[in-house]
Amino acid sequence: MVSHKTLYVKAFLIAAINPKSLAGYIAAFSQFVETDVPIGTQMWVIVPTALILTTLSYTGYCALGAHLGRRALDHITNFWIQRILAACFVAYGILLGLAAR
Repeated sequence: MVSHKTLYVKAFLIAAINPKSLAGYIAAFSQFVETDVPIGTQMWVIVPTALILTTLSYTGYCALGAHLGRRALDHITNFWIQRILAACFVAYGILLGLAAR
C-alpha cells in the first residue's frame, strides 16, 4: 500500500514537470505580466490566483470522477444483486414444486 504522502509527492512532481502544463502556465502568465511593474509584485498576485484556480479545477474533476465512479459501481452492484435474488426465487420455486409432489 502506498502512503498518501508518497502518492501526493509523486502526483505533484508529475504535474510540476509536465511540459504541457508548463507551456500553459507560461502562455497564461505572459498575458497578465506588465513590463513596467516589477515581476516580483506581480507574481505575488498571479501565482496564488493560478494555484487556487488549478486546485478548484482539479478538485472539481476529482469530485466528478468519484461521483461517477460510485454511480457506476452502484449500477453494477444493483445489476448483480437483482440477478442473484432472481436466481434465489427461481431455486425457491423449483424446491417448492419438488416438495409439493
